[in-house]
This record gives sequence, C-alpha cells and structure tokens, in this order.
Amino acid sequence: MYWRFSGAVLATAEGSCAMEFSVIGQLPLLRSDVQVSPFADRSSSIPKFLVQAGGSSFVINGEMRDLIEALRSQPETLAELAEEFRARSGKTANVETLRTVLQTRLSPDLFQNQPKQQFTTPFVVSGQILSGPLARQITKRLTWLFSWPVAALSVAAFAVVEYLIFTASFKNVTADSSFLGFLLLYAAVALGGLIHEMGHLTACARNGAEHGGVGVGLYLVFPAFYADVTSAWKLSRWPRVSVDLGGLYFQSMFLTVVGLFAVFTKSMAFYQINFFTLVLMLFTLNPALRFDGYWLLVDLSGVHNLAARRSAMLGGIFRRKNRGSANAALDADTKALVAVYTGLVFLFSIVLVGLTAAATYRIAVQYPGKVAQAAKAFSAALANGKGFKSLTSIGALGTDTFWLVSVVAFLFDLTKRSIHYASNQPS
Repeated sequence: MYWRFSGAVLATAEGSCAMEFSVIGQLPLLRSDVQVSPFADRSSSIPKFLVQAGGSSFVINGEMRDLIEALRSQPETLAELAEEFRARSGKTANVETLRTVLQTRLSPDLFQNQPKQQFTTPFVVSGQILSGPLARQITKRLTWLFSWPVAALSVAAFAVVEYLIFTASFKNVTADSSFLGFLLLYAAVALGGLIHEMGHLTACARNGAEHGGVGVGLYLVFPAFYADVTSAWKLSRWPRVSVDLGGLYFQSMFLTVVGLFAVFTKSMAFYQINFFTLVLMLFTLNPALRFDGYWLLVDLSGVHNLAARRSAMLGGIFRRKNRGSANAALDADTKALVAVYTGLVFLFSIVLVGLTAAATYRIAVQYPGKVAQAAKAFSAALANGKGFKSLTSIGALGTDTFWLVSVVAFLFDLTKRSIHYASNQPS
C-alpha cells in the first residue's frame, strides 16, 4: 500500500489552530515567503485563495486574504492592523475580533518564530529517504516521459503486456515457494511503490511545480512510501490531474518490464510481482481514502474536501437536528457529486471486502494443512542435520502468513477507527 502524502494541510480559514501573542508591543510577523494566489473551487461562488508558506498550504476567503495582506505592512498593534485591514477591504473589524482571528483562525505556520504544527500521518514510524534537492535532480531528467508520444506508447505497451499475461497458459510456469522468494517478491513490490512516488514528483517537475522529497513509513505492517507534492496545489486542474495519475503511470511502466520477464521466463515470481502490484495500483484508486483516486476525483470535479462534505451530508441525513445546516452551503451540482462520490466509496468498499474475504477464506482453509506439512518438513530436516533447509520449510508459509496478518491488522485498525468515529459523533 502506498500513501500519497501531501506534506500539508488544505483547509479553509474556518479551521482551528492555536497561536499565542501579546497585544502589548508588536504583533507576530508574517513569514517572508507567504504567497497568496487565486484558487479554483467550483463548489462555492465565493472567491477562494491559496496561501502557501514553507511546507503548508491553506484555502482562505477574501477577508482572510485582506487580513494577511494587511499583516505584510507589519503593524505593531491590533489598532494599526484594524486600520490597515479597513483600508484594504473596506470593512471594519474591531480589536477583539482581530485578536480572536489571529489566535484561532490563522495557522502559526504563516508567522515567524512560531512552533510548526505537527500534522498527523497514518504511519507508525516514518522518515525521509530522498531529500527534495536530490529528488529534483532525478526528476528533471525524467520529465520527457510525460510527453504525449512517450506516454501513449508506454500505456499501449502496458496494455499489450498485461493482455499477454492474463491470456497466457500457466502450464509451464515454475513456482518459487521459498522464504527467499517471498523476500524478493516483497522487495520488488516495494520498489514499484518507490517508482510510483517518483511518478508523482516527476509530474510536478514536468508542470513547473517545485516538489519535495520521498519518505517511507510503516503503515500497520506494510512499508509505505510517500511524496511531498504540496506545490501541486498551485497548479491548474489538468496539471494537477497529471500529478494524480503520475504515480500509476510510472508504476505501469515498471509492470511493463516485469510483465515482459514473466512472459519470456515463465517464472511465477514475475507473475506474482505483476499481480500484487496491480492489486495495489487498484487500491490506490480507492476514493474512500485519501489516495490517488480521491485526489483524482477532487481535481477532476473541482470540488474540494469531498470526504468532509460526504460526512456532513450523511450526518444531516441521520441526525435530524443538523439536517438543514449540513446541506445548506452546497449547491445542487455539488450535492450530486458528493452523492456520486459516496456511491463510489460504497461500491469500492463492497468489492474490496468481497475479494479480500474470498482470498482470506481460501488461504485460511488451506493454512492448517500447510502448517502441518511445513512442521513435518521442519522435523525431517532437523533429523537429517540440515538446519538451513529446516528454516526454508517454514519460510514457504511466508506469503500466506503475511496475508493473514495483514487482514487481522486491517480489521483491528478499522475497528479502532470505527469506535473513535462513533464516540465523537454528537447525539
């Protein structure tokens, strides 16, 4: 599983944060690298603006834009800030209102000498493996892969190779059930994940957006790569779509090479790499989670915060008290899109649960027999003084064991999230 991590928060100005400052003496100084630009959001008729500072991005309204511009003049008191804000916006805000806004509705990331907000990630542990400058040195040499002729040829080659794989006879295919084979399979699929993230970064570079680096984290029991593509927010719709699809595009080229090896060598290892990578590529299109499929739907539609809007609509349906307010701010087109998004999430979840249940049932039924067989082989190897072979007999269970452990980990995580969600819902 590969998590696309933006390294930033995309939120409206109504989001909450905490910043302390004294009203006696100077106000907090705005960072020198704060950039404000128009932001397209078809779900709202109110003009929105994208604010970027460092590694963070925020969507704000016009009043917040005027307040940030007023702060650029470095007023020393709230009274001076109120006057500067009135001059820019033509609106009046009293001192107490401005103090509340500065303390609760503007992120500390926009100001100098403020502690950086710690954004939560789904990883147990994580760390950067490729710095931004080094990643940019690599991606600037790969941008030609996003030219239309190369992209068309690559996608066509991928389709042909996958057709050959799925129509091939497996009669003469050799299988590798050793522990070493399992480790190589795991490493190859992980390599595909790294290539996936490089695709996102290269798409950024192709469209003139400066990207960050690549990191790796442990998600439940899986290594997961993530890329810093924060700068993609300032791109227009179709360049952002290319960033969304860039990971799958690079992964498809990886599978074209893997598939050719599978077709010509008849080795089950390459077929397994192809299969598991395809499954993960489909999983990243899951719109229920903030993976590539979610961002693709957001960028194609121009409607942002789909997950939050879905929760609000469903909450309005099931909580009579909030039914009117949940949908009041959504126009008919946005409501229809959110409804389609909700249906896609439901459909994808049903398919995913069905396929997972079928595979788990098959593995679980065969697992006791495989354990008994491995135990017998282990005992025989030890009796003959072949210690290493005794370990390989156990290692043959690696793939099935890993699958069962993964399913248990997902169920545990889902249960924990469901309990957390239910406990935080108003009555």
